[in-house]
Parts: sequence; structure tokens; C-alpha cells
Amino acid sequence: MALEIRLPPSKLTKLSTAVSALVQSGRVQKRDLASVLGKLSFASRAVPAGRTFLRRLYDLDRATRSTPLHQWLRISASAMADLLWWAEALTIWNGKSFFLVDEWTPASDRQLQTDASGTHGYGAFYNGRWLRGEWTAQNENENIEFKEMYAIIVACATWGSEWSRRCIQFQCDNKAVVDCIRSGTCRSPPVMTLIRALYLLCIEHDFLVSAVHIPGVTNTVADALSRNLLQVFRHQASEVAAEPDQPVSPTFR
Repeated sequence: MALEIRLPPSKLTKLSTAVSALVQSGRVQKRDLASVLGKLSFASRAVPAGRTFLRRLYDLDRATRSTPLHQWLRISASAMADLLWWAEALTIWNGKSFFLVDEWTPASDRQLQTDASGTHGYGAFYNGRWLRGEWTAQNENENIEFKEMYAIIVACATWGSEWSRRCIQFQCDNKAVVDCIRSGTCRSPPVMTLIRALYLLCIEHDFLVSAVHIPGVTNTVADALSRNLLQVFRHQASEVAAEPDQPVSPTFR
């Protein structure tokens, strides 16, 4: 009746305690790994993108298939990163997820574009509203995939509170980033850190995210923003806000 999926508070507390214990220990008995995986798999029915961050744990379970149940296992770095995501997700999630009220809407219909320039900065455009920012000393030397993903995360951190129960699809001219968002994984550790931050925002604001690739020549609005070409931007986009929204910097491990 409420159009929501709920995890009982008692199960949420037990699961959070179990995950935190594994994070602190750094190792787990084979039987306990299977138990935690079962609980997380059940919870992922309600946790947006939860299954995305079970893959490395399942890899660890399969790699130790013949290991006795009483044997202690050292948790791999990739599996630990998944556990850290769950530990943080369970602290910000209230145990409820609403049924989404719409299907995947073409990004062009939402007028949602992002872009990153290797040297200048990043920009995002959403239904007449816009933002832009410069690279800091901390991220100016990152590769373009990192920067393109960062622009998307800033957009989610800034406008995500307005996207509750929505399916949000970004337009992005970097195919590698589109593939990372669609698959929920990436070989680059820095970009994978951003992906985890992206899906924490999905949990915090209760929306789903995807991306579609567009040619760079058609990404003119966000491209002008990322290069700080504001006159070009206002010429390309009609009915835009006079002033930009303040970018919200995401927090991630």
C-alpha cells in the first residue's frame, strides 16, 4: 500500500553489526562469509545498487570453494572495499526504498548533460539550471575518465535531493564512463571510488542512475560550461538560469 520495500529494523541492525565486525577484523571464517553474503543478498532486494557491491565478495567465496568452513580467510582489498561500501550505506539508509515512479526517461527529455575538460574544469546542465567548477590541486592530475565521473557525481550531489523515486539517465560523451556506470565496476581504483560514492548518493536520495553515450560534438552545452565559455553556453542553451547553482562536493573514501 505504501509502495515501498522495507527491511525490518532488527535485521538492519544485525546486518550493520555483522558488516562492521568484518571491516574491523579484516578476516572471516568461511562459514561466516557465506552467512553474511546471504544476508546482504537478501538486503540488496531493497538497497539500490546493492548487488553491484557483492561481486568481489562472491569472487572471494568462489575462490575458496574447497576451503573448510572453519578456516579463516583474509578479506581481499577489493572485497573489503565492497564491505566498506555496505558499512557506510547501512548507516545512511533508513531501511526503506520506494517503488520508482517512472521508467528510464531519455536524458534529452530531462536536459541533463555533464562534461569535464582535462585542464579547465567541469560543468553540468539540468533543465535550465547549471553549475561549473574548477579542478583542485587534489584532482587536477587525474585522468579524463575520473574527471568525467566526478562531474556526474557533483550533479548528483547537487540535484539528487530532487530526484527521489526517479530513474536518472545522464548524457556523457565518454564511453568508458558510460560503461562503468552501467556495469557498476571499473578497473581503475580511483574511478571505482567515485562509482561507490555515486551509488551512496543513490541510496541517500532514493533514485537510480544510468548513462547513455552521445558524440562529443552534440554535448555542446555541458562542454561550454566545462571550458568556462559562458557566452557560448548561453547561446547554445535557451532559457537558462541567470546564476549557476553552487556545486556540492561529494564525500568519498
